[in-house]
Amino acid sequence: MVAFSGGNLRHSRRYDTPSNIDGKTLKLLLRVLKFLHRCDYSAVDICSILAHASIYFEEFYEVYGTQMEADEVGNILATHIFMAHCYVQDETCPIHLWHKHIFRNYCALNKLNAAVMKLLQIRGHLLRLDGEALDKRFNALLQAAQLPQSVRSAPVETANTEAVLSADAPSSKAGWT
Repeated sequence: MVAFSGGNLRHSRRYDTPSNIDGKTLKLLLRVLKFLHRCDYSAVDICSILAHASIYFEEFYEVYGTQMEADEVGNILATHIFMAHCYVQDETCPIHLWHKHIFRNYCALNKLNAAVMKLLQIRGHLLRLDGEALDKRFNALLQAAQLPQSVRSAPVETANTEAVLSADAPSSKAGWT
């Protein structure tokens, strides 16, 4: 198990399925989306980040899911979103700002750094993803964001460019207002 929270956990309730998401986790993930939006990432960029993070988390969950406490799930997913944002974006938001706005009530900055390093180690320090699963998730997220078809059909590697957005969308915030 990844020692993410760094202390004794008060609750013994385990997180057993992804559909078992609790209110605190949902609120945290909504804060992450709001944070990415306020950092001025486009809807396409956010969809790409989330597509990557969802695969990172799913692979992590397959191995460690039964060992996770319910209150750990959202923070580990948010950390995977941070990692995905670092991989997908040329200009990233520094970890200290993620800590200030997302993780400050959960752990100290040095614990967050350690958690990122541990999650990277678990992934073999590989964040690149191949194939259909990534494209399928990316397109599903774009569709959920109600972006134009030409953006939804673009491959993930090119979808985060301004040229793709400017062709069909009135602004880089299309669907995320």
